[in-house]
Amino acid sequence: MNNLHTLQGRRNGGASVDRGAVLDHRQAKARALAVLGGGDPLIASRDAFDALAARNRELLDGGEDAIREALADQVAILEAVVAGFSYQAAVARHKDDARQLAGVAIRASSTLVQVLGALHRVTEDRRNGNAIEAAP
Repeated sequence: MNNLHTLQGRRNGGASVDRGAVLDHRQAKARALAVLGGGDPLIASRDAFDALAARNRELLDGGEDAIREALADQVAILEAVVAGFSYQAAVARHKDDARQLAGVAIRASSTLVQVLGALHRVTEDRRNGNAIEAAP
């Protein structure tokens, strides 16, 4: 463990963060959410974002279950972005900073609504497909 991990561990009450290679999209999302929650930006290194990008590319050939799962994951990330930037805007000392932070929160909120709509659509499509299959 290097000095960065030791210092971060002390700040986090003794917990340390392993910055090893990201193995899957779940760990990458957890790292991104940790940063949005005020964690050390170094824990969401390029590996994390590369893993998220790879996951998104896999969805091109993924089935509806994979797409629904990915949309649900995006909801969690977008909610964290909206909450984090809204809070930062509320406590910003300078008017211009508050305006810019609020703008990010508003755009993320708009995207969140779109993702929720897409998730609803995928869920409804599945329900409709199941209803057609069950019909005599």
